[in-house]
Amino acid sequence: MAKVEVGAGALVAGAGLAVWGSFQPLFEQKPNNPGSQEFVVTSWTQTELGESKAVLYGVPVLAASVLLVLCAALVLVDAWLPGRVARAVKVAAVGAATLLAGAVWTIVQVVAVVAEPGPRVQFTSGDGVVVLVVASLVALVGAVLVQGERVRVPVEERPVVRRLPDGEERSGPA
Repeated sequence: MAKVEVGAGALVAGAGLAVWGSFQPLFEQKPNNPGSQEFVVTSWTQTELGESKAVLYGVPVLAASVLLVLCAALVLVDAWLPGRVARAVKVAAVGAATLLAGAVWTIVQVVAVVAEPGPRVQFTSGDGVVVLVVASLVALVGAVLVQGERVRVPVEERPVVRRLPDGEERSGPA
């Protein structure tokens, strides 16, 4: 298996891990008071006192994941794409991987700032942060691996026929 195919697989794996990680808890805070409710945050919801509120940290993660899967599919068929399009797809793969890394970096910074333990609160880091970091690293490795060259499908060459002003035809190289 060539490194381009491994890279495309890594792009898809990174996208899948990112989507899965966005639904895992980013962090939990539990008050030390008995009978108090815990505070749980994912990339999509914030649950406090039994009520869920929408949090949209997962939107850029989902957008990056869709772009990663699209780039992986196009990288696998890039032998049939024109050269400029194939190069643009490889650049887009790097862009999608860095978009995911930036979104994950933002989520990690939000978790680091918001989720501070205190004397009255126990803080527990969720699995979502770890999965998102691993997903962005896998996607970045995949973006690097897809930069390799693949064997291009040869275009059938036909002789060029030129009409001369006197009506005579001449064939030969272009």
